[in-house]
Amino acid sequence: MLDLDQVLADAVQRGASDVHVKVGSRPHMRLDGGLVPAAEEIVQAADTERIAFAIMPKGRAEEFISTNEADF
Repeated sequence: MLDLDQVLADAVQRGASDVHVKVGSRPHMRLDGGLVPAAEEIVQAADTERIAFAIMPKGRAEEFISTNEADF
């Protein structure tokens, strides 16, 4: 299971400006304009769902459940 807190801590420590999380790939960090893979395991669909619902406001989560879309 992907540990988002660890990914974000690594990103902060390395000075990354962005973190990219995509199913089927390792998380990537943007460093000096380029994407660099993180040391963490390959992201599974369950990881992205867990992460999204953990950070999504409740109203947006309900919107996502009913429409499969939510901007936040």
